[in-house]
Amino acid sequence: MSEQALLVHVKAVHAQSRGSYGRPRILRQLKKDDVRVGKERLQQVMQENGIVCKAKRRFRVTTDSNHSLPIAPNVNER
Repeated sequence: MSEQALLVHVKAVHAQSRGSYGRPRILRQLKKDDVRVGKERLQQVMQENGIVCKAKRRFRVTTDSNHSLPIAPNVNER
């Protein structure tokens, strides 16, 4: 398979996943679609064309329990 034909397939799978698929999942999808390619060649094609998956957003704790602010009174007596 030529470099351009492979690139078309890779871009289609990457767009279909809305950019969330990296090399392992793209490779799995290409094999399902009967496109024969090795993982090193796929990695090279993706790097040369700047195809990367979106990084997952890091979980950040936003609750601060150790504060000196006044606590609201329990008006419901629960």
